[in-house]
Amino acid sequence: TGNLLTGSLSFDLPMVESDYYKNQAFIPQFSINATDVYCKKVYKDYAIKARAFAGYNFGYLTNLSGDGAVRGLPLGSFSGFGYALANIEASIPVMYIDLYDTANYTHRQKVTYLMYVNLFVDGGLAFSNDDMKVRDYEYLEKNTYLKDFRCYLDDKNYFTYALSAGAGITFVPYFLHFVVRIDVGVNILEPILEQKTPSIGLTVSFNDMF
Repeated sequence: TGNLLTGSLSFDLPMVESDYYKNQAFIPQFSINATDVYCKKVYKDYAIKARAFAGYNFGYLTNLSGDGAVRGLPLGSFSGFGYALANIEASIPVMYIDLYDTANYTHRQKVTYLMYVNLFVDGGLAFSNDDMKVRDYEYLEKNTYLKDFRCYLDDKNYFTYALSAGAGITFVPYFLHFVVRIDVGVNILEPILEQKTPSIGLTVSFNDMF
């Protein structure tokens, strides 16, 4: 529990042809971001966890969809060079198992399991440009996410947004150094604004999202 504030700064000068702009080469990349994570126990092991995340890049886009960002969106569909994200989730404990001394057998160490059900809402705002590419990721198809509802600042740069909600399960074995997390997120804005079938994202991970 508590509050954790982190930040990072990076500057890359590529020595080979850049792939982050489609028609230019040797473009330096610059990135700065800050993250604030807050976690509080509400009652016993019931907890609320929230994150605010913002950053700016020069020379490339950051993927803001899927695991670690806005869950429920297809990978690469929401990205930006300037961005702000917010995630909030409620963790509800549903199972607690202590196997320290069972069936007349004493384990060498305390074996404790805890399983949570998580309810979450993810949202984000981003400035983007379709002439730039997502760093370390190639679009599988042309990005058309909320294309008719973007706010264009000029001929190339535009402002966009995303919102999703969902639920998941986090399994915490206290005697190991990882967790097992399964999340299912549902895109909210596409069915509201474009009357499309909502996309659904499934994430299986061995670490906390944030």
